[in-house]
Amino acid sequence: MRSETVREFKPRRLLYRSWLNFRIAYGRYVALLLGIANTIVLLYRLGVRDIGFLSEISPFLTVFAMTAIAVAVPVSTGFCLYHTKRTGAFAANASLSTEQNPYVYKVVPRKKETLYPRPCADPLVKILEHQPVTDEEKREFEEAIAKTYRLLEGRRIRTD
Repeated sequence: MRSETVREFKPRRLLYRSWLNFRIAYGRYVALLLGIANTIVLLYRLGVRDIGFLSEISPFLTVFAMTAIAVAVPVSTGFCLYHTKRTGAFAANASLSTEQNPYVYKVVPRKKETLYPRPCADPLVKILEHQPVTDEEKREFEEAIAKTYRLLEGRRIRTD
C-alpha cells in the first residue's frame, strides 16, 4: 500500500469535481442513450411505420430497434477502428489533449523505455560526474531523475 497524504476537505473542490463528473457522465452515457433512443423512435415513426413494405418487414418498434442496434454497433465499431488506425485525426487529437492538459501525463504500460531510456541515462550520469557542471545544473538534473523514478514507481509528481 502506498502512503498518500491526507487532503483536507474543500467544498469548492468537491463542487468542481462533482460538476466535472456530472458533465462526463451526462455527455458520455445519458446523452448517448437518449440520442440512440430518439433516433430509433424517429426513424421508425417517420420512415418505417407508414411505408408499406418496410412496415411488413419490421411491424413493431422493438424489432426495428433490435435490428437497428445489430446493424449500428458493428458499423460504428468499424468506423472507429478506421478512425483510430488509418487516419491521423486520432493521433492529432491525443497529442493536442496532452499538450493542452499537462495533468493527464501518465506513463503508458510497456512504454517506460521512451520516458527513461536507462541504457542511455545511466552512462550519462557517469559522464556528467567528470565534466564541469554547475551546482544548479546538477540539482536540476537530479530532480529530473528523481521525478522519473517516481513516475516509474507509479507515484505522482506534484507541480503545485
